[in-house]
Amino acid sequence: MLHRLMARHDIPVRAQVTVLRIDYAHPSFKTMEEWLSARAPEPDQSLIILLTAPEWLCGIKSKNWGAKAAVLSASQCHPAWDTLVRSGYTVAEWGHNRVRRFTDQQLYMSHSMPYPPLARQDAIEL
Repeated sequence: MLHRLMARHDIPVRAQVTVLRIDYAHPSFKTMEEWLSARAPEPDQSLIILLTAPEWLCGIKSKNWGAKAAVLSASQCHPAWDTLVRSGYTVAEWGHNRVRRFTDQQLYMSHSMPYPPLARQDAIEL
């Protein structure tokens, strides 16, 4: 079902598929917007944003994030997308023969961000 939905929107199928449900009225929207704007596209990941927002804002975000993610208006997308993400969750990720779901986008962001390299003074000498 996931691959058929992706084909319907011309979204390439890659090794990892992540669907984020974002509501522009939610307090975490600004944080998600900054994270998406600063994030580099990953070649082995298809990132799909189900954005609950006015159509004009969906259009702007689609242009801003288009190289990094496919932005779909939540009000106009197929109801199966909600079924795939499931009620109560805001992020669903398929890849490496597993499915992971997150209830909070910021939890997903902290989990998906690579660990920053240790500064020289942070290294522990043994």
